[in-house]
Amino acid sequence: MPQMKPVTSNRDLLGHVLLLLGLVGLSVPFVLATAPTLDLLSPEAAAVELVEGEWRPADDADDRFKNPGRVRAGWDYADGNATYQGRAEPLPTELALADISLLPDGRVIAVGEQGVVLERGADARWRVTRTGGPDLTSLAVTPDGRAYAVGDNGLLLQLTPTPRVLTASGPNLRELRTDSDGRRFFARPDEQRSTLSVVFQLGMGVVVALLALLILRITWQRVSRLLKASAMSSALGPIHAAVETPSEGVLRYRLKATTRTSLDAGAGHVRLLLYDVGDAHRELAHAVGQDHAVAATGAGQELIIEGELEARMDTVPDAPQVVLELVLTAGRGRDTYRVTV
Repeated sequence: MPQMKPVTSNRDLLGHVLLLLGLVGLSVPFVLATAPTLDLLSPEAAAVELVEGEWRPADDADDRFKNPGRVRAGWDYADGNATYQGRAEPLPTELALADISLLPDGRVIAVGEQGVVLERGADARWRVTRTGGPDLTSLAVTPDGRAYAVGDNGLLLQLTPTPRVLTASGPNLRELRTDSDGRRFFARPDEQRSTLSVVFQLGMGVVVALLALLILRITWQRVSRLLKASAMSSALGPIHAAVETPSEGVLRYRLKATTRTSLDAGAGHVRLLLYDVGDAHRELAHAVGQDHAVAATGAGQELIIEGELEARMDTVPDAPQVVLELVLTAGRGRDTYRVTV
């Protein structure tokens, strides 16, 4: 009496792994495409240059941002206050500072919110030289002592030696750089976003999160089914198949196995497969299958499935290879057994 063995466990596992890799492969381009919006893998904002009074994209300006553009020489700012070598300096304003620089002649200049400009003279006292207007965010100083500042709304100011507005239109700016003679100006747009862009960012974050949850859910379902199928395969001992042909074109079968563990109620489907003898992978025909209800079975009990199929082998010209297939399903578990008869 031939024994039937499970034939789909390894194939199902490979299929599940390929499906998971496919889902991950499809999700990676989407995540990378939305990453800049989510501040993931996001590079620095593209630089702009002042050209004919307008801030325009400057693709070749990256090298200009390798140097700070101003001299600190121990001067810095913390919590909006000026400091020298870590010691706070008293200021004549409560407006917070955003940048500070030492000038070649020994003066110190600082800029900050609400367009404030402060200067520290030779007498070591700070004075407010300008206030009002958009916030100032960055300073640049040339070797000959000319100082410039940028801020919100594209504002570019010359601070020394003669204060004047060079332009006041464009995006919010930071990280000002200039050449040695103050003829070219470069900056980076501020990364602050409008309400619409923030909503779009949050929306993309929700989409990516839902996609990740979907992948996790599908993966969990597939793994659960594999575990159930594996558990069901181990629940059955060897399946013995007995077949006979009581009349022409009719195949009577009896499948018997002893359960190793408890088996949930389920269903069995038996069909006859006819294969080309010369090519075991080429299916010639198959009979209409027979469904069976499978009752819940305890451990150590016999499971018997029997019935009849119409083989219709007269429709196949050459003598085929005859295979009996049983697909057993219990809950979400599923296993397939085949035997050549």
